[in-house]
Amino acid sequence: MNDEDICRILQVAQGSDYLEFLRATLPANWTVDPMHIQLIARHVDALERGDIDRLAIHMPPRHGKSETVTYRLPLKWLIRAPGSNVLVTGYNQRFASKIGRRARNYAKEYGLLSGDKKAADEWETTNGGLFMARGVNSPPTGVGFSLVVIDDPIKRREDAESVAFRENAWSWYSDDIYTRLEPNGAIVLIMTLWHEDDIGAQAVASEPGRWRVLKLPAIAEANDLLRRPVGAPLWPERYDLSALNRLRSVLSAKHGERSWQALYQQNPTPREGVFFKVARLAVVSHPMLPPMLRRVRAWDLAATENEGDYTAGVLMGVDEQGACYILDVIRGQWATDERNARIRQAAASDGRGVVVRGPQDPGAAGKDAALAFVRLLAGYNVIVHPVSGKKQLRADGFSAQVNAGNVRLARGDWNSALIEEMRTFPVGKNDDQVDAASDAFNEIALDVPSPLAVAGADRGIPTKDLRDCVVPAKSNIAKLQGYRPR
Repeated sequence: MNDEDICRILQVAQGSDYLEFLRATLPANWTVDPMHIQLIARHVDALERGDIDRLAIHMPPRHGKSETVTYRLPLKWLIRAPGSNVLVTGYNQRFASKIGRRARNYAKEYGLLSGDKKAADEWETTNGGLFMARGVNSPPTGVGFSLVVIDDPIKRREDAESVAFRENAWSWYSDDIYTRLEPNGAIVLIMTLWHEDDIGAQAVASEPGRWRVLKLPAIAEANDLLRRPVGAPLWPERYDLSALNRLRSVLSAKHGERSWQALYQQNPTPREGVFFKVARLAVVSHPMLPPMLRRVRAWDLAATENEGDYTAGVLMGVDEQGACYILDVIRGQWATDERNARIRQAAASDGRGVVVRGPQDPGAAGKDAALAFVRLLAGYNVIVHPVSGKKQLRADGFSAQVNAGNVRLARGDWNSALIEEMRTFPVGKNDDQVDAASDAFNEIALDVPSPLAVAGADRGIPTKDLRDCVVPAKSNIAKLQGYRPR
């Protein structure tokens, strides 16, 4: 590269056109013509102007994310803003240092590398800037940063599905990275979405409305950001549809559909779901609902306001053909007093003909909570049942009916939240609605002489009457004093 080329690159870097900077610095065999690269460049321009300060890019492997963003954006930032500090991170220190080495080589080629500090993971520019590279769980120290680029903070699915890993990664982001951001500093997050509650999802959720999210699946889905027709490839000149389908076939044969969906489609789980085939749920308008032989509302309880787990109450019925209907879902993050008031309101609204089922957690505290639940609903048909074992086993009989197309939903504004939770179960962020629906189904299956009970028995759901406490409407508080779950 001659002096004239270097001078042109430095001049372009001072400007506000990132696409032009890519044209000047990308290898000769690269092009900036693909639509997704142009979309990314426009958003980087907005980042440099200060129109946005949080940018998340989710796209498949080998589609140019590192070449177009990770290696080059920090360099342009350091040229355009002398004296700035930039941090680049990756899933481990070796990977982060590899990024730092590549960026350092570009800086050296353009005559920007200072002789004072030039290690791969920490180097300075001649205009007073600093580039630092750190792996996940390696905290940067000593300085603040005007730009943070996080590239692939998760290496593999096993990490993403580890609760401990996700918690550690989030602590690293919130405690070690976010706190090092200077006022008006920017964050760029480039990653595959492995899990519903991974660091990418948590970062976006932690600042609602602030993040600009670019989800760029390898094969276009509905409402595509690039306005591609459904089924169109992201970069057909590099990976046409037949090449992508071969990749999909290989990944699915070895790891199942989930790896393809995560790596290439940016869906942490397949659209249909793994445990529940949610595409088989039919939605029925209220005038078309048949009479119900029996109705049960089951509750999954929590007690923290505006955070943590949700309280959920699922009303389920069964018709004379043995088909199950989810008739209503009540859900919220409520403190104990408000939660109890809503449970009472639901019981009054549902009527005395509806059985109300609550959970009994293990231990003495669980028994006390179960007794309190029964007392809360004095005058109603109340059942409490011990909760133990894996959630998947608890939901097994319910999932069998969903997957057989034997469960319908009454149309309501709660439909989408329930379907999404079922789709991601058991790896999703929340499972309160699934737990409550499973308990409602298990209660209904006990007394209905239909395929429900048979399917439940085949999949480990007991068909004998498991009631631990039934409080008929004529009961009173005095009778409850001697209640003890069996």
